[in-house]
Amino acid sequence: MTSIEMQWMPQGDLTPGQQEALSVRGDHKPEDLEIYREMWGQKVQRLLDGVGPAKARQAMEMSTEHAPNLMAISQESEPRHWGMQIASSDSAESLFNRIDWDRPGILRQSPDESPNLWEILEQLP
Repeated sequence: MTSIEMQWMPQGDLTPGQQEALSVRGDHKPEDLEIYREMWGQKVQRLLDGVGPAKARQAMEMSTEHAPNLMAISQESEPRHWGMQIASSDSAESLFNRIDWDRPGILRQSPDESPNLWEILEQLP
């Protein structure tokens, strides 16, 4: 018997692309923002690890215009810390602040193709 992987997407003042980028694995809404931030940071770290440090750094540095703090993260810390540092950045925080925690969010089966690293970084203001 195979298990179906589920995904939670937040609701709020978010575009569909932002909702997709902010989705996390799980079959229920995270209990609070700190748990969610940890889950999202882990997701971003998996994507960073998947492309490797050089391509991840390149992606982060391409975001300089609209998310300059990503370039600083890529230059000032080790790749293994990038996911949580991005999740704690001002750019991510500005998106997290748009989540309406009074709403249940959207629970769905994980799509075959989730947003890649570049698509997620593009959503950060």
